[in-house]
Amino acid sequence: MQSQNKKYRKNAIIAGAMYLLCMAASIGGGLLISDVVGRPNVVSAVSGEKAMLAWGAVLQLVNAFGVMAIAAAFWAPLKEKMPATATGYIALRTIEVALCIVIAFLPVFMIQLVGAGDAVYGDIKALLNLLLAVRDIYWAYIYTVLFCSSGALFYWMLYKTALVPRYIAVWGLVALVGVLAVLFMPSIKGVTAILIVTNEIYLGVYLLVKGVRVAKD
Repeated sequence: MQSQNKKYRKNAIIAGAMYLLCMAASIGGGLLISDVVGRPNVVSAVSGEKAMLAWGAVLQLVNAFGVMAIAAAFWAPLKEKMPATATGYIALRTIEVALCIVIAFLPVFMIQLVGAGDAVYGDIKALLNLLLAVRDIYWAYIYTVLFCSSGALFYWMLYKTALVPRYIAVWGLVALVGVLAVLFMPSIKGVTAILIVTNEIYLGVYLLVKGVRVAKD
């Protein structure tokens, strides 16, 4: 039998709040940065929109630390039932967060490059394009693999432990398959994005309202 557990109420509230915060910060930060670096003249765009880039970087850092907060909040309830899998999940999330922090600082590096000028760093445009290429590769491939790997462990643990209703875990696993499939079928990106975004928002709200469930002894 399952029941709501007050012991982990604070953990659930933290995780739920972080899900919603991360969603807003991730989307907001990505839009701010993409709006600047997607312009035809990237050098003048970076030079003229330093504040927008800086805020984008801040929001992506907020997202990175929020993801780690979610993992930390779930650590206690998950390790009781599946300690080895929970440890693997934390390890993958830590790698993901560390790389996200590095990538979040790329806009700051871009601002510094443009501020220093060609006399210090040489061909600024080429360097900016190199940083953008690194950023694109990370988000398109490396992040996708890490996110899906850690997410698969997470949703599998949610399914096995039934800390939340199992349909949420199944929904998440299906969404992750879609996210991974985008690597081979980019045209379905919009559909898979909706699946994972709505899942995480729903899970965040559920955790805030209902908390987690644990088996009665």
